[in-house]
Amino acid sequence: MNSAIFEGLLFGFILSINIGPVFFLLVETSIKKGVRDAFIMNAGVILSDVLWIILIYFGIDSYLESFFHSTSSKVIAGLMFILFGVGGLFYIKKKAKKISVMKDRRLIFTKGFLLNLVNPSVALFWIATIAFAMQSLNNDKHQLIVFFVSVFSIILVIDTFKFFMARKLRVFLNEKRQKTLSKVTNIIMILFGMYLILFNSLNLLN
Repeated sequence: MNSAIFEGLLFGFILSINIGPVFFLLVETSIKKGVRDAFIMNAGVILSDVLWIILIYFGIDSYLESFFHSTSSKVIAGLMFILFGVGGLFYIKKKAKKISVMKDRRLIFTKGFLLNLVNPSVALFWIATIAFAMQSLNNDKHQLIVFFVSVFSIILVIDTFKFFMARKLRVFLNEKRQKTLSKVTNIIMILFGMYLILFNSLNLLN
């Protein structure tokens, strides 16, 4: 039991300090829209993680692992990141019509869910994590539950800290700086998408 908790906390810590485009998106959401909206987006991210865990545990990785390693999966993910990044830039520039808080939060949740779901590195991380946990814990379902509860517990603790610390930065950001932050975040997403496409396309040519 102690082993399941310790290993779960360790893997959760590794995942929570991973700095990728979704990390910047969560921080930006916390600064601009508040901690509650950051948690809503994070709920979408976590739901996609849970979905991958369920699918992989029940054997879908045996069908899709080769796809996760393929250029096609990287291109699809890259296109999604570019699409959201370009869309975000147009939203800033256009100053789109105001939408209801509920609809805005549904969009935030969906964005977190989709961007995390299509990222092949996320699926590969969970394939490796689940394989390790099943071997280390002898595929004991009770201990596996403890393991994953520990994983998401430490993620929520660290994310809470990140969101509140990011929110404190708001006092240093006027409207112009907030727009700049949004542009930088969306450009990071576009560059990440381009990296996924170009780097893996070059590997294919080689």
